[in-house]
Amino acid sequence: IEGNIGHCLSDAILPSLKADDLGAERVSKWVAALDDGSVASLIATAPELACKIPERREDAVSFVRRSLAGRWDSGVNSAVLATNRFIKYHIAGKLPFPEVLSGDIVTICSTRRDPGLLMALGSARWLLDEKLVSQEDAKRLREALDLLLAETEYSAWNDRDPRTRALSLIRRD
Repeated sequence: IEGNIGHCLSDAILPSLKADDLGAERVSKWVAALDDGSVASLIATAPELACKIPERREDAVSFVRRSLAGRWDSGVNSAVLATNRFIKYHIAGKLPFPEVLSGDIVTICSTRRDPGLLMALGSARWLLDEKLVSQEDAKRLREALDLLLAETEYSAWNDRDPRTRALSLIRRD
């Protein structure tokens, strides 16, 4: 449940609620849980926090950034999903996209850092499609992709490497 609770809240519950429905005590507990990071998937709800309580937008972005920089799969992946939700809300006109998240996604891609590389590549593609990446970051992405193609060349890959299971997925993205 812990790995999916944030996604369930983001997809099914929070969108149907108004800020007034939440109450100050629930919001306070929500922010505290995001801040302490004890439930990694909860970071996926950060865009909802920014939408429902605009004065908490900076906090929401900060929570996502901290998780993007983390080393736990579930936290990084939830933060990439949160970034994707920010993109979705930007497209829908609900929220301006926090540009700093674009740079964070590009950094994961350009440093070819796991955890999160596969999901960050998908997010980077969406950021590029929506023109939410600076020219400098787009250049960094192109360079990173060139390096990734060389690194993941099938003929040079050690099939005993534990990252082999993600190789095809990385090359696909």
